[in-house]
Amino acid sequence: MNRLVLSLLAVLLLFSCTPKDTHTEFLGISLGEPAKVFIDKLEQKDFTHLDTDRGRPFTHHMLVGTFSGAAGCLVDVMENDYGNIWSVDVTFPSSLSFEDAKSQYQDIKESLVKKYGKTKATSKERIDPSLLSSETEVITAFQSEEAEYKTTINLKNGGYIYLSIEYYDFMGGFCVAISYTDSLSNYTSKEKMSNDL
Repeated sequence: MNRLVLSLLAVLLLFSCTPKDTHTEFLGISLGEPAKVFIDKLEQKDFTHLDTDRGRPFTHHMLVGTFSGAAGCLVDVMENDYGNIWSVDVTFPSSLSFEDAKSQYQDIKESLVKKYGKTKATSKERIDPSLLSSETEVITAFQSEEAEYKTTINLKNGGYIYLSIEYYDFMGGFCVAISYTDSLSNYTSKEKMSNDL
C-alpha cells in the first residue's frame, strides 16, 4: 500500500514539473538568477561591464562581449525593482548596409528555428521592393516604421526570443538585435508587486 501511495506521489510530482517551471537561459545562464549573480557569470564569460544606469522601472546593466561568434556585442541586462531580470537584449555590431544586416538576421533566424522549431516562430518581414534601390530610402522606411524585419520565438516555458533588424544613428547603421525574456521571473515580479499593494 505504501509503495502505491509513493508511486502515485512520484507520478504527480513528475507531472507537476512542467517546462513552464523553468527559466529562459542566455549563454547557459538562467534568467532566474538575481541580476548581480547573472552579471558576475557573464563577466566570467569575458563580458566587460561598461555601465549601470539606475532608472525606474528598470536598471540597465550594459556589458560588451562576444555573442554567437560576433565580437563587440552590446548586452543590456534589464533588472526590475525587485532584483529580477526582466530581459536581456543583445545588439550586434552595426552593419554598413541593410543587405549585410538582412543576411546576418536570416542566419540567426535560421539557427533559432533549427534550435527551437519552426512552429514556435512567427515572422513579420516587410519592405517595399522599390525602396531597395537606395540605402537612404531603406533607412527612412525603417525610421518611419514602414519597413520591419522581426521574428518572435515562443519558448516552451512561456518566455520568448525576439529577433529584429534595427537602424540606429548612434550605432552608425543597421544592426541585428535579439531579446530574451523569462515569463517566470516576470510572473514572480508581478506577484511581488501585487503583494506590495
